[in-house]
Amino acid sequence: SRYEDVAAALSDWETYSCVGPWTNANSQLGALDPPEHTALLGKAKEALSDERMLSMEDDLRADARAVLEVLVAQGECELIVDYIFHCVGRLEGRLFGLTDDQVSECFECVDILGHAPEQAPAVQERLAAVFLPIMAARKQSPGDDLISALVTEGSDGSEALSDPLIFGFLNTLNAPLGGLAPAGVANSVALIGAHPDQQADLAANPSLIPQAYEEVLRLDGPVFAPVQIRVLTRDVTLHGVTMPAGGLVHLLFGAANRDERAIENPEQFDVHRAPFQQLSFGHGIHECLGRLLARLIARVLLEELLAAAPEYSVTEAGPPFEAAAIRNEWLKVSFA
Repeated sequence: SRYEDVAAALSDWETYSCVGPWTNANSQLGALDPPEHTALLGKAKEALSDERMLSMEDDLRADARAVLEVLVAQGECELIVDYIFHCVGRLEGRLFGLTDDQVSECFECVDILGHAPEQAPAVQERLAAVFLPIMAARKQSPGDDLISALVTEGSDGSEALSDPLIFGFLNTLNAPLGGLAPAGVANSVALIGAHPDQQADLAANPSLIPQAYEEVLRLDGPVFAPVQIRVLTRDVTLHGVTMPAGGLVHLLFGAANRDERAIENPEQFDVHRAPFQQLSFGHGIHECLGRLLARLIARVLLEELLAAAPEYSVTEAGPPFEAAAIRNEWLKVSFA
């Protein structure tokens, strides 16, 4: 639970392994170590390149401005569905090359898993019904979307990605786009709104917004149970206690982000805080592949919200969405 220990463990994959009873032939990046992880990460990075993610900004910003123009004129709204999910949904549609109905189905599947994880098999069938036909069609007629990039991987003679790996990778991206990324923005809106002085600072100086988002992730990241599990490959002794090889270690990065040994006044929300490497995206080779996209979404949506309604106020929130994320089920905002 200490920052120093969690950061060190996340960086030491040879001791704290991601490979466990959950790993199989079609496992994604989070369940693999090098060399398998290295090979798959290279293919994933090529498809989900920084250029592809950053190319989303202009359209995302245009969507945000158009939606906010209507919402601010109304005087109030439910911000999560009316603004955040609307804009992120449009982004996923462009990124994957999906219709609005297909995006709605994908987001509904994420919502079901958050409320009823026991329905995972049925959800996987529904997602397969969306993605598998699209994957087959893009193999025959590729476009410039992410799915086309994934299914044509290997066209240069290198080893192609299997359909199960591609489907798993799309699931891995759909879950944060339909859950964690919107939750991170919602948490940011709520925390910023609860500190009017800092809200005014951000509205006056939007260049502070990226570090404000990092502070939100540190203090109230979107994962409800902020923990990652690793398998020890050797005995490890920390603070006089020996953990045996083969044991499962829970890395409590939520606690690490609030470790008073690593950060001053850890319970205080401070957008002016000196740069601090929060661990909510992980660390080391297993750091979240979509972190750039999540940061882009948060930056653009917060910039546009504070530009359109610098004095917004949160009038009602919650109940907490406790199955998978800290964010509330709804966030009612007044622009008056």
